[in-house]
Amino acid sequence: MKNFLAILIVLTILTGTKCSASIDSSSFFLGGLTLEKPIREVSEMYGKASRVEKNDRLTFYYFGDESVCVVEFDGRIFAIYSNDNNEIETPDGLTVGMDEHFIADVYGNPDSKAEQNGLTTYGYNKSGRRYEELKFSVRNGKVVGITLHYNI
Repeated sequence: MKNFLAILIVLTILTGTKCSASIDSSSFFLGGLTLEKPIREVSEMYGKASRVEKNDRLTFYYFGDESVCVVEFDGRIFAIYSNDNNEIETPDGLTVGMDEHFIADVYGNPDSKAEQNGLTTYGYNKSGRRYEELKFSVRNGKVVGITLHYNI
């Protein structure tokens, strides 16, 4: 039995199968942006927002055809959301419109999974920081949204 377990561990390592769902900070970007960056960096990358909405504490900046939204809190990026196949991608190349299986192929099993009204969401925590999450929304086997946000 011990030999079988040792062989299984070695095969898992050699095949590159991901056992841990938490992802490295180098993969924790969306569309070239990451959390906590100054909001001015968004304008430098994407130009002027097509629409801006404010509530008590948050400001929502919509870009292009509003398929990209960046949420600002206290002058810094709080969340980034993409809901269209608009070339916004993770550093690992995942975009809206891709097949669902690519998520697990790249990141392994999720830290969280939820299903509601035909929408499945897969959440991956940043290594060592459970409150930062990269989330993929899937409907009918296709990625329909990607969010990078604080999970509070």
